[in-house]
Amino acid sequence: MKYLRLPCQFENLSFDENDDKRLIKCKLKIQHDLSNPNKSYFDLEDIKNAAQKSLRHTPILGSVVYDEDSEEYRLNGHDMNYKIVKGNDGFELKISHIEKIYGFIPHDAEIEYEYDEDADRNYLISYGYLWKNYLDEVEDILDKNDGNTDISMEISVEDSFERDDGLIQIKDYTFEGITMLGVPPGMIGANLELFSRESISNIKFEMEELCKTYALEKEEENLDKNNQTKEFGLSVQNITDQITTQINSRFVEKEDYWGDKYQAREFWFMDVLPDDKIAIVENADWSCRQYFGVPYTLNEDVVTLDFDNKKSYIQEWREMSGEVEPKVFNCEDTQLKEHIINKFDSIDTHENEVAELENLKTSYSELEDKLNAMQDYAELKEFKENYDKAKYEKEIEDASKLFDLDEEEIKDLKDKAMNKEITVAEFEKELGFMFAMKVKDSKPVEKTKTNEVQVFDNVDSKYEPYGGLFKKYL
Repeated sequence: MKYLRLPCQFENLSFDENDDKRLIKCKLKIQHDLSNPNKSYFDLEDIKNAAQKSLRHTPILGSVVYDEDSEEYRLNGHDMNYKIVKGNDGFELKISHIEKIYGFIPHDAEIEYEYDEDADRNYLISYGYLWKNYLDEVEDILDKNDGNTDISMEISVEDSFERDDGLIQIKDYTFEGITMLGVPPGMIGANLELFSRESISNIKFEMEELCKTYALEKEEENLDKNNQTKEFGLSVQNITDQITTQINSRFVEKEDYWGDKYQAREFWFMDVLPDDKIAIVENADWSCRQYFGVPYTLNEDVVTLDFDNKKSYIQEWREMSGEVEPKVFNCEDTQLKEHIINKFDSIDTHENEVAELENLKTSYSELEDKLNAMQDYAELKEFKENYDKAKYEKEIEDASKLFDLDEEEIKDLKDKAMNKEITVAEFEKELGFMFAMKVKDSKPVEKTKTNEVQVFDNVDSKYEPYGGLFKKYL
């Protein structure tokens, strides 16, 4: 697989506000079809396939350097560091990228194609986002260029071949990165770099002598360290250990939001400069990132730091010159975090009150169960009362039909029975008397009387007037 960097000088970035205030939207004019001045060739269909396959999620890169001539920051190119490392199989060339990731092409980015009549080429167009808070110098650089810059695409080639006209046609490839450029792109092969195992082997072969020299320099450096150890009487590691112990024992008192005091680290150890007898420390506050060089002395095997004479240092580990306002970062103060956590851990959790509350919840639940049970009983009781009432009223109605009496005649008596002022038996008895009186009043009076007694021989001894209806009331 080959890794290529193919510059194109027609790309531009245009800024638009996005819903997410952290991001700045940019338009990317990435590549065109047909031949390129760097002797590569792309077919439009191959560009479409590669773009659909891998353009989304591609990072937007850049390398910022300080231009001594213009005394301004500017974008550079595909900056990398090369390091020769000796391994089991010999020397290896290790490559580390200096470029930083400033943005990305999102997963749902639009992919378009524009035809340029003047160039007679089809251009691949897409859209990306830059992280606004992390652009730093890049934001000023783009502002000075009206938001435009050249870009270069970095791709890994899976399939290519040499055409009859000598151009290399790239058939299948994957987008690896889009780099913002601040240097003129080498259009005739200067920026076309092939990184294959074969090319790395050639580079290692050509640098064999350099590797040997490098190895000798490392041996001399180790020898210097050994001499240095003898000179100080202590190894650099021993000096570092003592410095770290002293730095870790230094604390300062701080005040939290509630006005309480707590202990926090004063410095963090960064590095040691044995030749200058300087320990590099960083302000542990972290709200203001500052570095200091603290001189130290050696008294036999004892290292003593002189914090009273510390001086501001910059990250090249040299003394800072001029008046520079330190840059403030919004970083987390670990000591303050620990202090707040301990403060909240010490707060009364009211375990007894919580337990009492749980008991009350249990009692309330039991009362609710009992109440529900009582409600069930009340419903059953109401049902029984309604059933008994209906049964009683039916008995009254049945008793009312035993005698040939009008409803108006028995209304008052029936109301008393319905209101349970009298029992059903008493109601029946009263109805019987009423009926008997009604029958008596309706019997005709005989006008002739006789003293004769009539005897009937065939009288049935079981005969009862009105069928014995009044027997139980006499």
